[in-house]
Amino acid sequence: MRPSITALTILSLIAFSPSGYAQQPGSQENPLSGTQTDRIVAPDSTDIYVSGDVIFADMTSSDSVGGAAIGVGTANKNTDPIVVRILGATEGKQDNLSFINNAIVNKWNLGGAVGSKEMTYPITIAFENLNQLIFDNNRIEGGLYNQPCGGGSVGAQTIVFKDINTVSISGIYDGESKTGTSFKTEEINATYGGALRGYTLIVDNVDSFSVCNTLTYGNSSGNGAISIGKTSQAESVISNCGLIDISNNALIYDGIFSDYTRGSAIEIGRNNLSIYGNDFIRINDNYGSMRATVFVYEDNNGYRGRFDCYLNKGFEFSGNTAGEHMAGIELFMVGYEFRDDAGAIVQDRSSNGRIMLSADYGDMVFRNNIGCLENLPFNFATSVIFTGNLGIDHTTAGDFRAMEGQYIHFYDPVRVWTTPASNGQVVRIDLNKVPDAADPRNTEVIANYEKYMGEVPEFKGTIRFSGEYYRGANSPYLTQADGESSDDFALRLLYSRWSDVVADTYLWDGELLIENGAVYGNGDDTINCQFVYKNGDLTLSEEAPNTTWEFHEDTSLMVQKGALTLRSDGMAIAKNIVFSGHDAVLRSDDTGRVIADRVDMSRGLSVDFNHALQYGVRSVQTTAGLPSQLISAPLTITANFVDMGSGFVLGVPDHMTETPGAFYSDDAWKSDMSFAVMDVSKVIDKTGLTTDISIVSVASLTTLPETGEVSASNVVEYEGGNSGEWSIRWGDSDDEDDRYVLYADWKSTGSADDGPAEVDPARVGFIAENSLWSTHRNTRLLAESALSQVTAFRFEDHRATRFWASGLGEFESVRSKGGVDGYDYSGAGYALGADRVWRGRYLAGIGFGQMYGTNTSRSYPDEVEQVSNMVTLYAAATQKLSDRVDVTYSGSATYGWTDNDLSSWQRAGYCAHGHWNSDALLLKVNAQWNRRLNERAMLGVALGLEYGYAGREAFSESGAEGRHFDDSSLAMLSMPVRASWSYEADGGNTPWLHALSISYIPDLYREDPRSTARDATGWWEVRGASPGRHAFKFSYDTQWFATDSCMLYAGYSFELRDSANYHHVHAGVSVAF
Repeated sequence: MRPSITALTILSLIAFSPSGYAQQPGSQENPLSGTQTDRIVAPDSTDIYVSGDVIFADMTSSDSVGGAAIGVGTANKNTDPIVVRILGATEGKQDNLSFINNAIVNKWNLGGAVGSKEMTYPITIAFENLNQLIFDNNRIEGGLYNQPCGGGSVGAQTIVFKDINTVSISGIYDGESKTGTSFKTEEINATYGGALRGYTLIVDNVDSFSVCNTLTYGNSSGNGAISIGKTSQAESVISNCGLIDISNNALIYDGIFSDYTRGSAIEIGRNNLSIYGNDFIRINDNYGSMRATVFVYEDNNGYRGRFDCYLNKGFEFSGNTAGEHMAGIELFMVGYEFRDDAGAIVQDRSSNGRIMLSADYGDMVFRNNIGCLENLPFNFATSVIFTGNLGIDHTTAGDFRAMEGQYIHFYDPVRVWTTPASNGQVVRIDLNKVPDAADPRNTEVIANYEKYMGEVPEFKGTIRFSGEYYRGANSPYLTQADGESSDDFALRLLYSRWSDVVADTYLWDGELLIENGAVYGNGDDTINCQFVYKNGDLTLSEEAPNTTWEFHEDTSLMVQKGALTLRSDGMAIAKNIVFSGHDAVLRSDDTGRVIADRVDMSRGLSVDFNHALQYGVRSVQTTAGLPSQLISAPLTITANFVDMGSGFVLGVPDHMTETPGAFYSDDAWKSDMSFAVMDVSKVIDKTGLTTDISIVSVASLTTLPETGEVSASNVVEYEGGNSGEWSIRWGDSDDEDDRYVLYADWKSTGSADDGPAEVDPARVGFIAENSLWSTHRNTRLLAESALSQVTAFRFEDHRATRFWASGLGEFESVRSKGGVDGYDYSGAGYALGADRVWRGRYLAGIGFGQMYGTNTSRSYPDEVEQVSNMVTLYAAATQKLSDRVDVTYSGSATYGWTDNDLSSWQRAGYCAHGHWNSDALLLKVNAQWNRRLNERAMLGVALGLEYGYAGREAFSESGAEGRHFDDSSLAMLSMPVRASWSYEADGGNTPWLHALSISYIPDLYREDPRSTARDATGWWEVRGASPGRHAFKFSYDTQWFATDSCMLYAGYSFELRDSANYHHVHAGVSVAF
């Protein structure tokens, strides 16, 4: 293998490049400044310094060397490397450099703004030490059908951006052009690399790097915004940056040569692109008239053709489209084999390309990437696709992994559309595999993990395939085309959920989650199948066509370690599905399913019964005359054959927690239960089933040193914990629907009664309880906004019906106290309502509101996003005691329900997520004595009673370190006493009312929120904040009658308690009829 030019080599070469000549324009002593009017030519290595704001604008050149603003090298190929650095002259990245509307007019050159002659010339162009580096609408004009030209902004063999705050490369593409006949000529940036073209791209320590709105008008080999590679010696890197944004670019073929235009955002040819150590990568809304958003094609003569993305804090790949083929990230493999003169097959080249995606510090998301916009039958979603010809000894082509607590979300399917080798070998996909040091492709990867993390971590996160966006007729991303039948549209939706992966897939750890109608495995062209509708979605029938399942490719799903999770109609398909033993865990609900020729569980497997408790269907059964719970979460196995071995042992994976008893911490384990584990009634050849079955606690598995025999127990017993005994059985042999269902029975023999565990305060989870306070106060805000409509003047209004709309704001600040964390809450929303007055004495109304807010911990990096929906009923009546005195009685009943999403950073690199629902109820009654002081002023005294309640359901966080919180609630009874003064001013011949009030609010009774939480180490008590029980509240309200029927109003209140303060605002309009 020839040595590669690594990023380290290139940066070292730049560091030792000669500086510019003294006193010449652009030298360190005489840096460029202001607007430049002359083109700069650098035939040899040099440094060009800029100071302040430097602009190259509206320059054109037809010189034999590229770059309308700065040309590097000469027309003749140089033998010694040329390095030209363009640097800020001021230390600390303070200088700005802009290239605006520059164009090179030469069909053989590189770089519309800055460039060289050809990529074969060993020339490096580097930009360093700048605040802002802007390229705006630079381009190459002329020779639209010629391949050599390229790089609308910069073109050279090596392009470097280093130590810069902002790099922005943009065009003026408006997104309307979709074909070669409707494009706008002025939008074209180049025919090859609309932004950048080179063998090697290095982006290092750039806070923001964006390539957006460029248009590449592709020819016979035209490629998109960033085109790198074309040589097996190239190695490109984007590292240590902030935001990477490559979005809204387009690659449109010229209408003559269309087959080879690919990679609307990035094209990587015989090159490796490593993206690591960055904050967030966004590749969104790019369009290619032919194929692929990111296109990688490998070199069949070395380890080239890799897209490695890891050690980043987030990755989003969304909204990308393609005209004739699939969108997404595509790896085109070119390994092949040939026959010698004797006809024997000889391996000529192996295929070593790879797409490696690793969610290390944040999730990766693939969503709404739709291909074949011009080819309706194939107009469906794709995230990653493998194509080409497969070499005989192909190593892993897809390497997907996630650290614990992180996810790769494939909302769009993965596809393997390769030609298998003559020996039948298919592509290999590894999930959550630790990088293998023996694989030379991992040398740099391992080194970077050790650099950033200190060691190569284990990968216990989740690789998730979800079809939630492509179910039912109302998919947000696909619509039924004119003239398309409902069945054809349902099939396109199914294909958008179906990862047709003709591959050997290995799960090494963590979780492979397939849910929401997603399918992972053989496509319908490599297996005989028939389609049926289930709950409105097209899916695969449980019945094998022609009485047997036929697989045309030798695929497999190997569960070595970790959990295979199938739920919400999730399905896995492979010719061979193999569970390696009790480290292989199965999770399912009653809709999970596999299709296989052979399912091998002869070495045993484990079933996560806690997952079944959460997702299974519960019912009551009678066993031995006593009622018990049945948890139905059986995996449906539709296969030709299931091998259970001579003695099948089912494991309970209580070894997954640090303390075996923690697996049984849920209160459900205090009761007897039965679990439906798997349904094998659809297995065609049942001779591999066995009645020699047993169940064991995996935590109890031991090997006896004297004999080597394995010892295990079905008895779970430890001091101070839930204890019990497991048994296993087949269903009722007299019941055809039940006889082939495998059950596991739990007999409880004891319950946990140990003391609380010591826990790090950051893991206590105060925010779960504090979220109830903001849930409660949101309902209070709606109730007060509605009751603010009830005034003495409202009863005097001759118009009976009034509609109102309010904007709402809520701001809460509660200090930490007594070892309990406080919180801050800010939220905004709206309310709508209507009320009616009759007989001038009675009023009734209804209101609805929504609040969107964030509850943030005072002491820890925890926050809960809350969305509250609320409804209120309110009523009032007035009683006149004299000409100047009346009494107003009012009351309301408000109910709200809140959706809560928790993010909790409990340690570096680990974020726990939780979700739960909560509700709240508020009942208010009030009586107010009013005395008119004169025609305009009124004094009021009020006494009220309020009852408030808020409760949340129990929930569990994601990940092996996730905490479980029991349900919780708060309640209070308060008696507000209020004094108010109101005044009717003259608002331009219409009434303008003002009201001031002060209240004292004692809590007569209160239960602050508290609950019990637990994890693998034990349980502990969680308390919420406890604000003072005596409050003083100051309020101001105003109402201005813009017309006789239209009123504008607003209000503000401030409530003060010991260790807490609250601000409420509302403003709106009401119209009477």
